[in-house]
Amino acid sequence: MLEAEKSYSNGNLSVTKALELLSFFTPKKNIWGTRELAAASGYGPSTVFKLLLPFVEAGFLEQSPETKQYRLGVQFIRYANMVENQLDLVAQSQKVMEKLVEQEKGTVNISVYAGMHVYHKLAVSYEDEIQITPRHYESNILPLTATGRLLLSTLSKDELQKYLEEYGKTEGLYQKTEELDSFWEELCLCRQRGYAFAYFNRFPEIYSVAVPIYNSYKKLVAAISYYETVCENLDERIDWLAACLKRAASQIMKNMGWDAFPL
Repeated sequence: MLEAEKSYSNGNLSVTKALELLSFFTPKKNIWGTRELAAASGYGPSTVFKLLLPFVEAGFLEQSPETKQYRLGVQFIRYANMVENQLDLVAQSQKVMEKLVEQEKGTVNISVYAGMHVYHKLAVSYEDEIQITPRHYESNILPLTATGRLLLSTLSKDELQKYLEEYGKTEGLYQKTEELDSFWEELCLCRQRGYAFAYFNRFPEIYSVAVPIYNSYKKLVAAISYYETVCENLDERIDWLAACLKRAASQIMKNMGWDAFPL
């Protein structure tokens, strides 16, 4: 095995061991000493100390100066609040989504953003009656979806180029300068009109329109999108759906206690 491969393998093993140690922290037992964790995990005390040290330094764990015991730190609380907000967002979105589906008879999705990742959380569709489908999967084709394009539209052109260079290694897209320039113009248009549009990559007869959802800090945190098959007078239909989605997004932001502003 090459040295780089050994290092990677050892790093993965350390992460696995560290996560195992973190799993011992529960509501019933949220404070642990080094020797307690060593006894529970089967690792030596020195190994436990080394594995947990990066988490202490990063704020994910706190260690008492007096007792040397560990407890979860503020970073975990911050991420827990993020997850809670996501759950609240889905709950506060559902009725709004149902109303839109009753009106338009298509499929509406709510998706959340985390860094450069898009996670689909809930779909509401109409097939003789309202269908509600929880979703828990990530979209990894950002340039090819409306929700992904909304996220990419927040990047500078240099940031976009770096992202597409990495993305293109696996997808073979946007590798030429003229492709990048054209795509950049599309994203500028997204920002200008306040929504994104895209055809489904594998099903060109289906298209989607997505509108951003911002938190109280005016940060893009989610998107509400609408899917349906291509119809006549498509440009007019897209404009109509974008207006409907913007009203829905404003209502969701209001439900969340985020100051809604013109989209």
